Amino acid sequence: MDDLWEISQAALKKAQDKTNVSIHAFVLMQNHYHLLLTTPRANIDLFQWIFANAFTRAIQAKTQRINHIFGARYKWNLINDQRYFYQVYKYIYLNPVRAGLCKSVIEYRFSTLNSLLKFEITDPVIAQHGRARVISWIDSSFSAEQVGCLKRAFVKSKFQMTTDRRERRYITFDDP
Repeated sequence: MDDLWEISQAALKKAQDKTNVSIHAFVLMQNHYHLLLTTPRANIDLFQWIFANAFTRAIQAKTQRINHIFGARYKWNLINDQRYFYQVYKYIYLNPVRAGLCKSVIEYRFSTLNSLLKFEITDPVIAQHGRARVISWIDSSFSAEQVGCLKRAFVKSKFQMTTDRRERRYITFDDP
């Protein structure tokens, strides 16, 4: 994973430099990754192509693999509400905890939350609330209902939580 982390950072930097996106969160898992970014030029497809191409070529060169590295096309969601942004931000960083790879987000090394980076990251949540408070908030986890609601929201191209009032519970920054 250490080699993959280095490769992913270089690929992110290359894609960021060529597309002028702002990266807010990135978590590399064993078989996938999660990325939260802002694309002022609406060029997510170009960013993703450059990132995936650089990432794949570097892995192929290192491993002599010739087949695809990623099994499926990437998926993206448009987030146009700050409440939704917070939900996705927390979901991304909690992924390794939910997968049982660590007990706290601070323990997972392959995340922009815990790493010295080779590319620029713009983290408005930490800038507004401070690192220690953000880590505590992320570690507070989601309920099973909240996770289900988030997963259903990810299916749509425009991220939107359910309108069912029983399930509609935003995880605000002030929640425990």
